[in-house]
Amino acid sequence: MKAMSWWRLKYALIEEDGVLYVAATEEPYLPNCWYQPLDLPPPKRQSKRPEGWQNWPHLHLARLDPDSPEDILAFANRWGLLGLWDVKSYRGWHLIGEPPEEGISRHYLNPAFDRRRGPWNLHRWREPVPAFAEAAEDFQDFVFLAQGKKPRGLSGRHAPKNPDDRKSAAQGLLNYYLAECFPVARYLGDGRGWKTHWQVPSLLHACYLLVWLDITGLREYRICAHRTCRRIFVPTRPNVRYCSDACHENAKRLRFYYRGRGEGR
Repeated sequence: MKAMSWWRLKYALIEEDGVLYVAATEEPYLPNCWYQPLDLPPPKRQSKRPEGWQNWPHLHLARLDPDSPEDILAFANRWGLLGLWDVKSYRGWHLIGEPPEEGISRHYLNPAFDRRRGPWNLHRWREPVPAFAEAAEDFQDFVFLAQGKKPRGLSGRHAPKNPDDRKSAAQGLLNYYLAECFPVARYLGDGRGWKTHWQVPSLLHACYLLVWLDITGLREYRICAHRTCRRIFVPTRPNVRYCSDACHENAKRLRFYYRGRGEGR
């Protein structure tokens, strides 16, 4: 599904046969169901709270906790599903022990809406939480590697030591997604001129494309210096070390605590 826009519905966590899914509820389309993720303005000022970085889908995806179904649900309710059924590497996702499927996996099809069309057409899609978490982890690793940083978690142990080698490792994954994104032009008529945009197969493609636009726009990513955060953010000044005022204040309190205990941290 090549589209310039993406949609979001009201989603909930639903368990079926022992698998947890992010699936649409019975609520009809929202008034602002369709939106354009690439039209959102880049951050102009430092976010006051960590949650402020959720105003851009790629930064929200880079900062959510893949191990938290609630975090995944919050992302879906803000931006929609990732569209993994249109991502080649995830399209045939299946549980361990299940035989691989050809085409789109049954796990992406919500049986509650399978035979309902018209205003319920978009409700037929769902995403398994494990597949969403896997895609989020891969994206987060990519963002760290693209900045020459060492990814968090177990994947960081296998990352190249040299920053240039880390960026090279991210290159192939970025080009994999960019290959399916392309610019389009549309004449609006009535003297309104031309409009240019991008077509993308999924929201996940759009997130990789947004990182590419940040890279080409020389927008820097940093890792929050607060050791209990350590998430990606976009600095708006050269001397910014924390992703928010909250993390800055919490880091100061933590340093004060350890100094009181005589520990140099």
